[in-house]
Amino acid sequence: MPTWEHGAFWHHVVHERLGEKLHYYFVRIQAFDPDVMKPSLEETLRSLRVGSFRVFPVFGQFDLIVRAWLHPTIENQFRACLDGHIEGARGAHPFAVTHIDHRYYWDKASPETLDKQLLETLDDEIIKTAQREDEEALQRLYGGKLVLERHDPTNHSLLVFVAIHLENVTNEIHHQVVRKTIRFLHENPEFLFPSVYSGYGFCHILVKTKIRLKDYFKLERLPNYLGSELRGFVSRTETYLAHRPEHLLGWPEIGDSTFTAIQGRDLFIEGIIPEFYTDPFSKADATAVGRFLTDNVKGSALGVLDRKLLRDYLLGFLHQKESDMKKTIANFVIDHEGFLRDRHKEFCERITKQPVHAVYEAAEIGKSNDLFTLHECLKIYGVAIKSANLTDKLHLCGGWEPLAQVRNAVLHGRVNLVAQWKEQLQKVLSQLPRLRELVALIETETRKKYPGSY
Repeated sequence: MPTWEHGAFWHHVVHERLGEKLHYYFVRIQAFDPDVMKPSLEETLRSLRVGSFRVFPVFGQFDLIVRAWLHPTIENQFRACLDGHIEGARGAHPFAVTHIDHRYYWDKASPETLDKQLLETLDDEIIKTAQREDEEALQRLYGGKLVLERHDPTNHSLLVFVAIHLENVTNEIHHQVVRKTIRFLHENPEFLFPSVYSGYGFCHILVKTKIRLKDYFKLERLPNYLGSELRGFVSRTETYLAHRPEHLLGWPEIGDSTFTAIQGRDLFIEGIIPEFYTDPFSKADATAVGRFLTDNVKGSALGVLDRKLLRDYLLGFLHQKESDMKKTIANFVIDHEGFLRDRHKEFCERITKQPVHAVYEAAEIGKSNDLFTLHECLKIYGVAIKSANLTDKLHLCGGWEPLAQVRNAVLHGRVNLVAQWKEQLQKVLSQLPRLRELVALIETETRKKYPGSY
């Protein structure tokens, strides 16, 4: 297991959970001598109480590239320090990362493979405990892939940054350049530990990678590829080589400035409703929502669609917009009803090895399949699972009444969601894990993905 002094660092999802954003700064310094300026630079950065940053001296029109995870409350001050508090500094050009397109460690620790329940429970105290080298806390986070270990070869490799500037920028052009850049890096293994970031400021896309000294003359392949294969999309590239195999200054721990910024905030709640602590909601309503999430949802494994469902529904309640709440529930049930109805014939015949009408008869349902309601669809799937004797899925058979009740109450206008927001949401949540499991089973059997927004 790594230590913070020897290779440990936080997965980027932890920084994002704390509200931190990734920034790069390209800094010019007059009469630059990295070893001379290091003590004053370290003192300046420590005074800001920032963490998770690195400073790289580089060749080229800039002298330093500074990479930092920063909470928005400290970003302006951090940039001002680089601009005005470093002796000889002649300007810091920022690149703010808006999307991490690729990280070299995703093959072993992609965001989809992390311990999501552990991530949901992560707060400032757990992070501080791990950063104090508490072996048990650190081991737990390391096992959940929230703390990773750096294995970069440093002695015989060069650190390289390639800034990509686009022309006639559109989302499609941007995505196409990102996709092709990542594919090129995968197809050229001499580029080690590649990361690709999209953002705004100094450039549009930034590539960070390493290359072994013996492969130095292969480095030209990346900018040449970008300039030739993506001609018309890429206006220019700039390549910066680090002076040395390791950074000049930096530490991996999250800084106290971030902990100060999030003081008094529940990261779990903020992760579901980012606006929870910033928008002017009714104090009573916000307290009720916070307590509900803490008592009924915290500790659950939530997927992206689960979070979106909770956010949109609860945000509607906090804004006292019943129409938004109804729209969220209606879309949720209609999307699932349509998917279940469209896929039921193929699913039933695949797993039961008999015509779907046999399942209809067993379920005592005889109407045309384009009229099946949500409850009838769920009943058909339950009968098919029993008929196929899928013993590990029998818990998906029956017991869907709470979900059907919510569906009927909302679609037929028989409920005041603002007044009964909690009761109706509890019914949905009681069935949500089973519903997600059923959808996953259908996707596996039919090889058709659920297309819904919730």
